[in-house]
Amino acid sequence: VWGLRSVTWGDGRYVAVGEEWVAVSEDGQQWSAQQTQGMYVEDVVWGNGEYVAVGGAGAWRSTDGLSWVRIGSGPQEGLRWVRYGEGTYVFISHDGQAWMTQDLSQWTSQSLGTDLRGFTYGPAGFLVTAHPGRVWVWRPGQVWQSRGPITPGEIGAVGWGDAGYVIFVNHYGAEEAITEVLRSADGVSWEASRLEGIQDFPPNVLAVHEGVYLAGGWSATLRLEWVDEHWSVESSFYPFPEGLAHGPQGYVAVEWQGVHHSEDGLNWQKLGSAPLQDVVKVGEDVFVSAIVGKRWHSYLLDLRRTRDLVNWVTERGPSFGGGRWWGSRALVSQGASLGFLDGGFLRTRDEAGRWSSYELPEETWLNGLAAGQGHWVAVGNHYNQDLEQSR
Repeated sequence: VWGLRSVTWGDGRYVAVGEEWVAVSEDGQQWSAQQTQGMYVEDVVWGNGEYVAVGGAGAWRSTDGLSWVRIGSGPQEGLRWVRYGEGTYVFISHDGQAWMTQDLSQWTSQSLGTDLRGFTYGPAGFLVTAHPGRVWVWRPGQVWQSRGPITPGEIGAVGWGDAGYVIFVNHYGAEEAITEVLRSADGVSWEASRLEGIQDFPPNVLAVHEGVYLAGGWSATLRLEWVDEHWSVESSFYPFPEGLAHGPQGYVAVEWQGVHHSEDGLNWQKLGSAPLQDVVKVGEDVFVSAIVGKRWHSYLLDLRRTRDLVNWVTERGPSFGGGRWWGSRALVSQGASLGFLDGGFLRTRDEAGRWSSYELPEETWLNGLAAGQGHWVAVGNHYNQDLEQSR
């Protein structure tokens, strides 16, 4: 199962959806999965006795999480988020259009503009964050209202829990990037608190359980709790989630390569294994490469290192991709160095574990890598050329 984008809890089960698969689990650890045809969904919610999923190809509904029926009315493409509250579903599209319905057949809509960053539902209504530093708020029977700007910083993901609405904000200055959290009970008045020791953390998703806010980002997963008028913050390295949900059996995180489970949001168990790529030997060490994490067509390289094939150490390698990820992902050794090839880039790792990157011109795609006599040689195509060499 790969390409999962979102997960929710409802009716006694976790339901995960994605590009080509859907999966369900009652305990977050044992899963049943089914491949889909043409759904390609990005978000899912439980509400009004059914699961509703949205994505680039439209919207879908299901009562069990495995069998889905397309919703024939309303928006039919380009959907990004879905939330449910006060008897109403709200869909948000990539182009900033909000669609509201109670029965999935009769719809109203309103444009919220572009560059939306996060979406949640709480007691004060549905709330969307938008650049630069604004929020949109809506309740059934009203029109969407724009408020702010509430911050000069780079506004991001939003969630609702016991501490109220919470928004992540990053401030990028000349010396350092500062991450803070905005907190509000009503979506109108906001209080800012800096997260000490956390810099440049734009989370992808939030999962909230009572007073605990779990924020999943590209660099870490943060567990925040509002205690004695300040934020208590703990962090874990994995799993770089696309989707997060909490249920009675703990937290579930989904991302490109599969599913992770955690009882506390800090200690994660990967269910299944990462897609392994290559194996090479450098001195007494054996390295195995694995591809993990996907965010906007970017990936991460993991190196698993061992000397006895029993005890393994995981080393996080460079991110790669950004639209040029296709092609070979070969891992090659030369002396004490490693070379890693992905599409239009050659990455090398020296004996001290430092990575360097060589980028080929645009429209150059590499498919094979070899090393010898102090040279790295990569072959591929650039328009009508058949060979590219890097030293």
